Amino acid sequence: MSNIPVLWVEEFEELRKDESSFFGSHFRRGIDWSMDSLKLIDSYLEELHNGFARSGGIFGRLFRKPPLNGPQVEMVVHLTGAYVGEVIRKHCMAGYNWYPFEDWISKNPSHVEYLGTTAELGTVFVLGNADGDMCLPFAKVVKFLHNGREDSVYFFAQAMAADNQKIKQ
Repeated sequence: MSNIPVLWVEEFEELRKDESSFFGSHFRRGIDWSMDSLKLIDSYLEELHNGFARSGGIFGRLFRKPPLNGPQVEMVVHLTGAYVGEVIRKHCMAGYNWYPFEDWISKNPSHVEYLGTTAELGTVFVLGNADGDMCLPFAKVVKFLHNGREDSVYFFAQAMAADNQKIKQ
């Protein structure tokens, strides 16, 4: 298990206090660890997606498609993915913890079939439980940046909550 995503959540909190930044201007209000706060994350990610899809303006230069890489993109994925994962964990995934990719694969070798053998930006951390159930909030953020709103993190969290309720029944 790892505390790195928790440290990214702390960084997220610090960055959102800087109202002069693009990040801070989006997250001054409404980031309260609720499921509804993920709608703000969706809006932020949609703006980034649209920016690099247009390939114009500052975000077009920072987030060209393809490839989706670079330190700015990694920061966005790490910070928003950690926030999304923590919201999911707090609201619907009791018993789930963060695992570095390598630790997760060593405990769940059958997952190599669909996760591969090396960590990617979206799989660097896995949110999982002792039974081998998992979700990939970082991968969902990467997919949103590529595909747009069809990969909503809010919808993703709602689906995780619904699945978790079925399991409890």
